[in-house]
Amino acid sequence: MELGGAFASLNVSSSLYVPSRSDVEPVFVNFDENKYNCVICSKLLCEPMQTTCGHRVCRACLEERLSVSGEFPCPAADEDCVIITREQVNPDFSVLREINLLNVYCRYQSQGCQSITQLRRLKAHLAECAYRPVDCGYKDAGCTETPCFSQLAAHESECDYRPSECPHCHRPITTLHLNTHIQTECSGVFLDCPFACGTANLRRSQMDEHVRNCPARCKFHLFGCPEKGSAEYLEQHYTTDSSKHLDMIMLQLAKFKLENAELRKACERLNTEFSELHTRLLQQNQELERLNSNVTSLATQFKQSEQLYAKAIATQNEKLQRIEEKVRGCESLPSEVSTLRQNQARIDETLRTLSQQLPRDVPSVAALSELAQVQFTQQDVALVGQAKTLADIDLRMQCVETTSYEGVLIWRINEYRRRKADAATPGGTVSLYSQPFYSSRYGYKMCARVYLNGDGAGLGKFISLFFVVMKGDYDDILFWPFNLKVTMMLLDQQTRKRHLVDSFRPDPSSNSFQKPTDLMNIASGCPMFAKHEVIEANDTYLKDDALYFKIMVDTTEFQGP
Repeated sequence: MELGGAFASLNVSSSLYVPSRSDVEPVFVNFDENKYNCVICSKLLCEPMQTTCGHRVCRACLEERLSVSGEFPCPAADEDCVIITREQVNPDFSVLREINLLNVYCRYQSQGCQSITQLRRLKAHLAECAYRPVDCGYKDAGCTETPCFSQLAAHESECDYRPSECPHCHRPITTLHLNTHIQTECSGVFLDCPFACGTANLRRSQMDEHVRNCPARCKFHLFGCPEKGSAEYLEQHYTTDSSKHLDMIMLQLAKFKLENAELRKACERLNTEFSELHTRLLQQNQELERLNSNVTSLATQFKQSEQLYAKAIATQNEKLQRIEEKVRGCESLPSEVSTLRQNQARIDETLRTLSQQLPRDVPSVAALSELAQVQFTQQDVALVGQAKTLADIDLRMQCVETTSYEGVLIWRINEYRRRKADAATPGGTVSLYSQPFYSSRYGYKMCARVYLNGDGAGLGKFISLFFVVMKGDYDDILFWPFNLKVTMMLLDQQTRKRHLVDSFRPDPSSNSFQKPTDLMNIASGCPMFAKHEVIEANDTYLKDDALYFKIMVDTTEFQGP
């Protein structure tokens, strides 16, 4: 059950620090645990509330306990402790101010800060503390260090990720990667020919071209010859090792032939795979054509269903028109009452005339007048009955228009005072049923039942509100017993925040939640849901003589057919 009234959000001065569960708990210089700790969670009070027996609890702890049963014994368990309910607690601004005046250590004491400040000033201190951790200015370059603020400048001056410039190509690069860049990839670095041809001071960007045409390499190096040297040496090498060069060429050609054969096999394999894919594509096209045919058939069936639905809607509209005609027939009642009143006046005048003309027959005239009065009284009673019938027709019209299939019922009850008085009258209508609503289109069928003058323990002082499981068309394919959480509310029509709420989880052993065998099961709910004096005190819940009830069924756990 949600808290309201005294449990509304604390409205405190912005200069006060209000502890919450998500905050890091401060370290106090001196701390009285018995006074400033919650008796439920044994931690620092967060949004403190005080019970009438003098103990203090966190607002969040209180909400958790009250949401279970609506009341619980004070955990302090002293002799004078009370049962805690919504009416037994109030916000404790005094102890909140005392907590704010307590001295605390800086959160960064372990980093070296020795400051001690009042709790209410801690947030401002932390925002300016020289020992607070901050991100390095080169975080985007890859630095993950978080030095304290006072050491940030020293760290950044030595950070491995600070920007540097390559002295050869003048590209910006981090200090960490500068040496690797120069040794392996910088295009501006000067190098000597690795084959000692005498060429020196070539930039790395020019070295690849030089190596391909270096005069100190054997011209058969592309076939694998490793020889290198002066021009005279290479001329002698070409003469003496010509057969070796021919072997290298033949070996390379054999490799090319082998690779060519492997490539042919790969092409044949790809052609086979292509043929298989082509066959599968044809099969998928055939399947697509079959699916298109099915879609066309389904579209035709949908169109026929749509026509049947339109006919059903038309039939329903005809029924509604007949109801409206009946309602319009009842609209002539006021004029008929006026006509009857006029007839009564004429009859009274006639009786007075007869009494003057027949003075000896006065007893007979009086009896005639009394008989006429009785007949008009009976006519008034019949008119009142017709007015009630008209109200019932209006209620049924609302039922037809407001049926819900989402597990939520919004129920407006008009003429509250008249209906409540009627419920208190012997022989009157004691309870009202809402229109049915459903957990889904093919789900559980349910309704609400209200006793405006109370029922059982709430008779005469409370509104009694109950939840009813009804016999539905799809009960045979649903899970039983009914086990979805039910929340019942009387809506606040003024602020929309202080709704009266009660929730319960169905008892699986109760007959109220078994599969219905009759029109509806026994109602289950709250006999003392809302006091009459609370509802009728102002227009928070009762406005323009109307109430709004809301019933919600938690369908997140619903397993439909």
